[in-house]
Amino acid sequence: EEFFKAIEGEPLSACTALSADADTLLVLAAAHKSSTEFDKILSNFGFLPCPFDEGRSGAEFFHALKARETELCEEIQANVEAIYSLSVHVSFLKIYSDYIAFELEKAELSDKMRATQTTFLLEAYVPKEAEDAVKEALDGVSNAHYYEFSKPSEDEMPPTLYQNNKVVKNFETITNMYSPPYYHDVDPNGFVAFFYFLIFGVMMGDAVYGLILMLGGFLGYYLSKPAPGKGKMFLVIGMGGISTFIWGVLFGGWMGFDVSGTFLEKLIWFKPIDETNSNTALYMLGLSLAIGVLQINVSIGVRAYDLIKNKKDILGAFNEAFSWYFILLGIIFIALNKLLKLADGFMTAGIVCAAIGVALILLLGGRGKKGVKRVFGGFSQLYGGVNFLSDILSYSRLFGLGLSTAVIGMVVNEICKVIISLLTINGVAVLGVIVAAPIFIIGHVFNVSINTLGTYIHDARLQFIEFFSRFYEGGGHVFKPLGSDTKYTYIEK
Repeated sequence: EEFFKAIEGEPLSACTALSADADTLLVLAAAHKSSTEFDKILSNFGFLPCPFDEGRSGAEFFHALKARETELCEEIQANVEAIYSLSVHVSFLKIYSDYIAFELEKAELSDKMRATQTTFLLEAYVPKEAEDAVKEALDGVSNAHYYEFSKPSEDEMPPTLYQNNKVVKNFETITNMYSPPYYHDVDPNGFVAFFYFLIFGVMMGDAVYGLILMLGGFLGYYLSKPAPGKGKMFLVIGMGGISTFIWGVLFGGWMGFDVSGTFLEKLIWFKPIDETNSNTALYMLGLSLAIGVLQINVSIGVRAYDLIKNKKDILGAFNEAFSWYFILLGIIFIALNKLLKLADGFMTAGIVCAAIGVALILLLGGRGKKGVKRVFGGFSQLYGGVNFLSDILSYSRLFGLGLSTAVIGMVVNEICKVIISLLTINGVAVLGVIVAAPIFIIGHVFNVSINTLGTYIHDARLQFIEFFSRFYEGGGHVFKPLGSDTKYTYIEK
């Protein structure tokens, strides 16, 4: 009605041609001279211009579009089939791509050589065990050559080639996240492998979760089929699963379920969360700190080895390493006397050992310095012993993460038990099980995922900060043979 009121007085005629339910078809005829004004009125009431300007009806236009759509689908299918027919060339193209990249690498290397029109000089790093193979290759090309092998000089920065067994090699990726070792430094990967494996299991501490991580890590590596030297993260997670399973058995952790009364109970060392013994949480804290004491002392020992073997600094080893061992031994003797009421000789031995350690620090701490710094250099080093306590306390994160894994698992199980109990009708718990099953699965998947991520990060942090800080500098770069950094292919020999 409002529309008809708006067009009253306009030079047009209106006719209702068809009306069905809420849809009405209008045929309007207007004078050409008033078309502009009339268009405004139509727009105000939601009318749209007709898209058909080819003299065809809507039905004809629709059928033409459908025919075109069918045509395009057939073309697309033909193109897909043509693309698939070309897939046989993909493997060749990938190999060729890596070949071109290798040729480019050689060309860039050639630019760095010293050469004349007929000769060139090549200097390169070669692993000691590959010398014979390099000699054979050079001798097989031409007799017009001369070569020699020599050790890197002290001021050189040669690449680092790891020499580790198959187990330790998997943990090289952890060290490389921090920094590869310098050529002349101690390779820390053996220690990192042991402690990362040990700590990972303590933090997770559930046998079932360990089985899940083993399956996920090793199966992921098998299915992804990575090139040699890659995909190590899968193996790190898989081996972390082994440690998690072992500690889970020792802690009695079986996805938050109580295994009392079963043969599994006989395998339990102690439960981090035990309602019958409130001291077990303290046992867990003590275990965590003990692992910290062990790893920090190993780092001191590695520092002593590095100073004696590589830097030929025996006095430095007594100052930075053996002195702290004397102090630690003294503290142990004093603690045995106080806590276990042992003979007074332990107290005397403890005081003597601690005094020797302090004397070594004070006497040797200022070596290499002049003036006042030579006298007081040992005092600042002795004061730095406070860092030992803070570093050891950092290992309490093993206690926190270990408890959180167990608590979350128990909470998920309790929620499921409550749901099953509430939805048990006439002794039938089918409905409760159906409702609780997805909560159980999602809850434990979340627990495994979030704690695996936290364990991975915090375990690496302990290696980087608490362990490496006393002996490891890094700053090296990994040895990569010419042509080995390919994208699609790899060469075994």
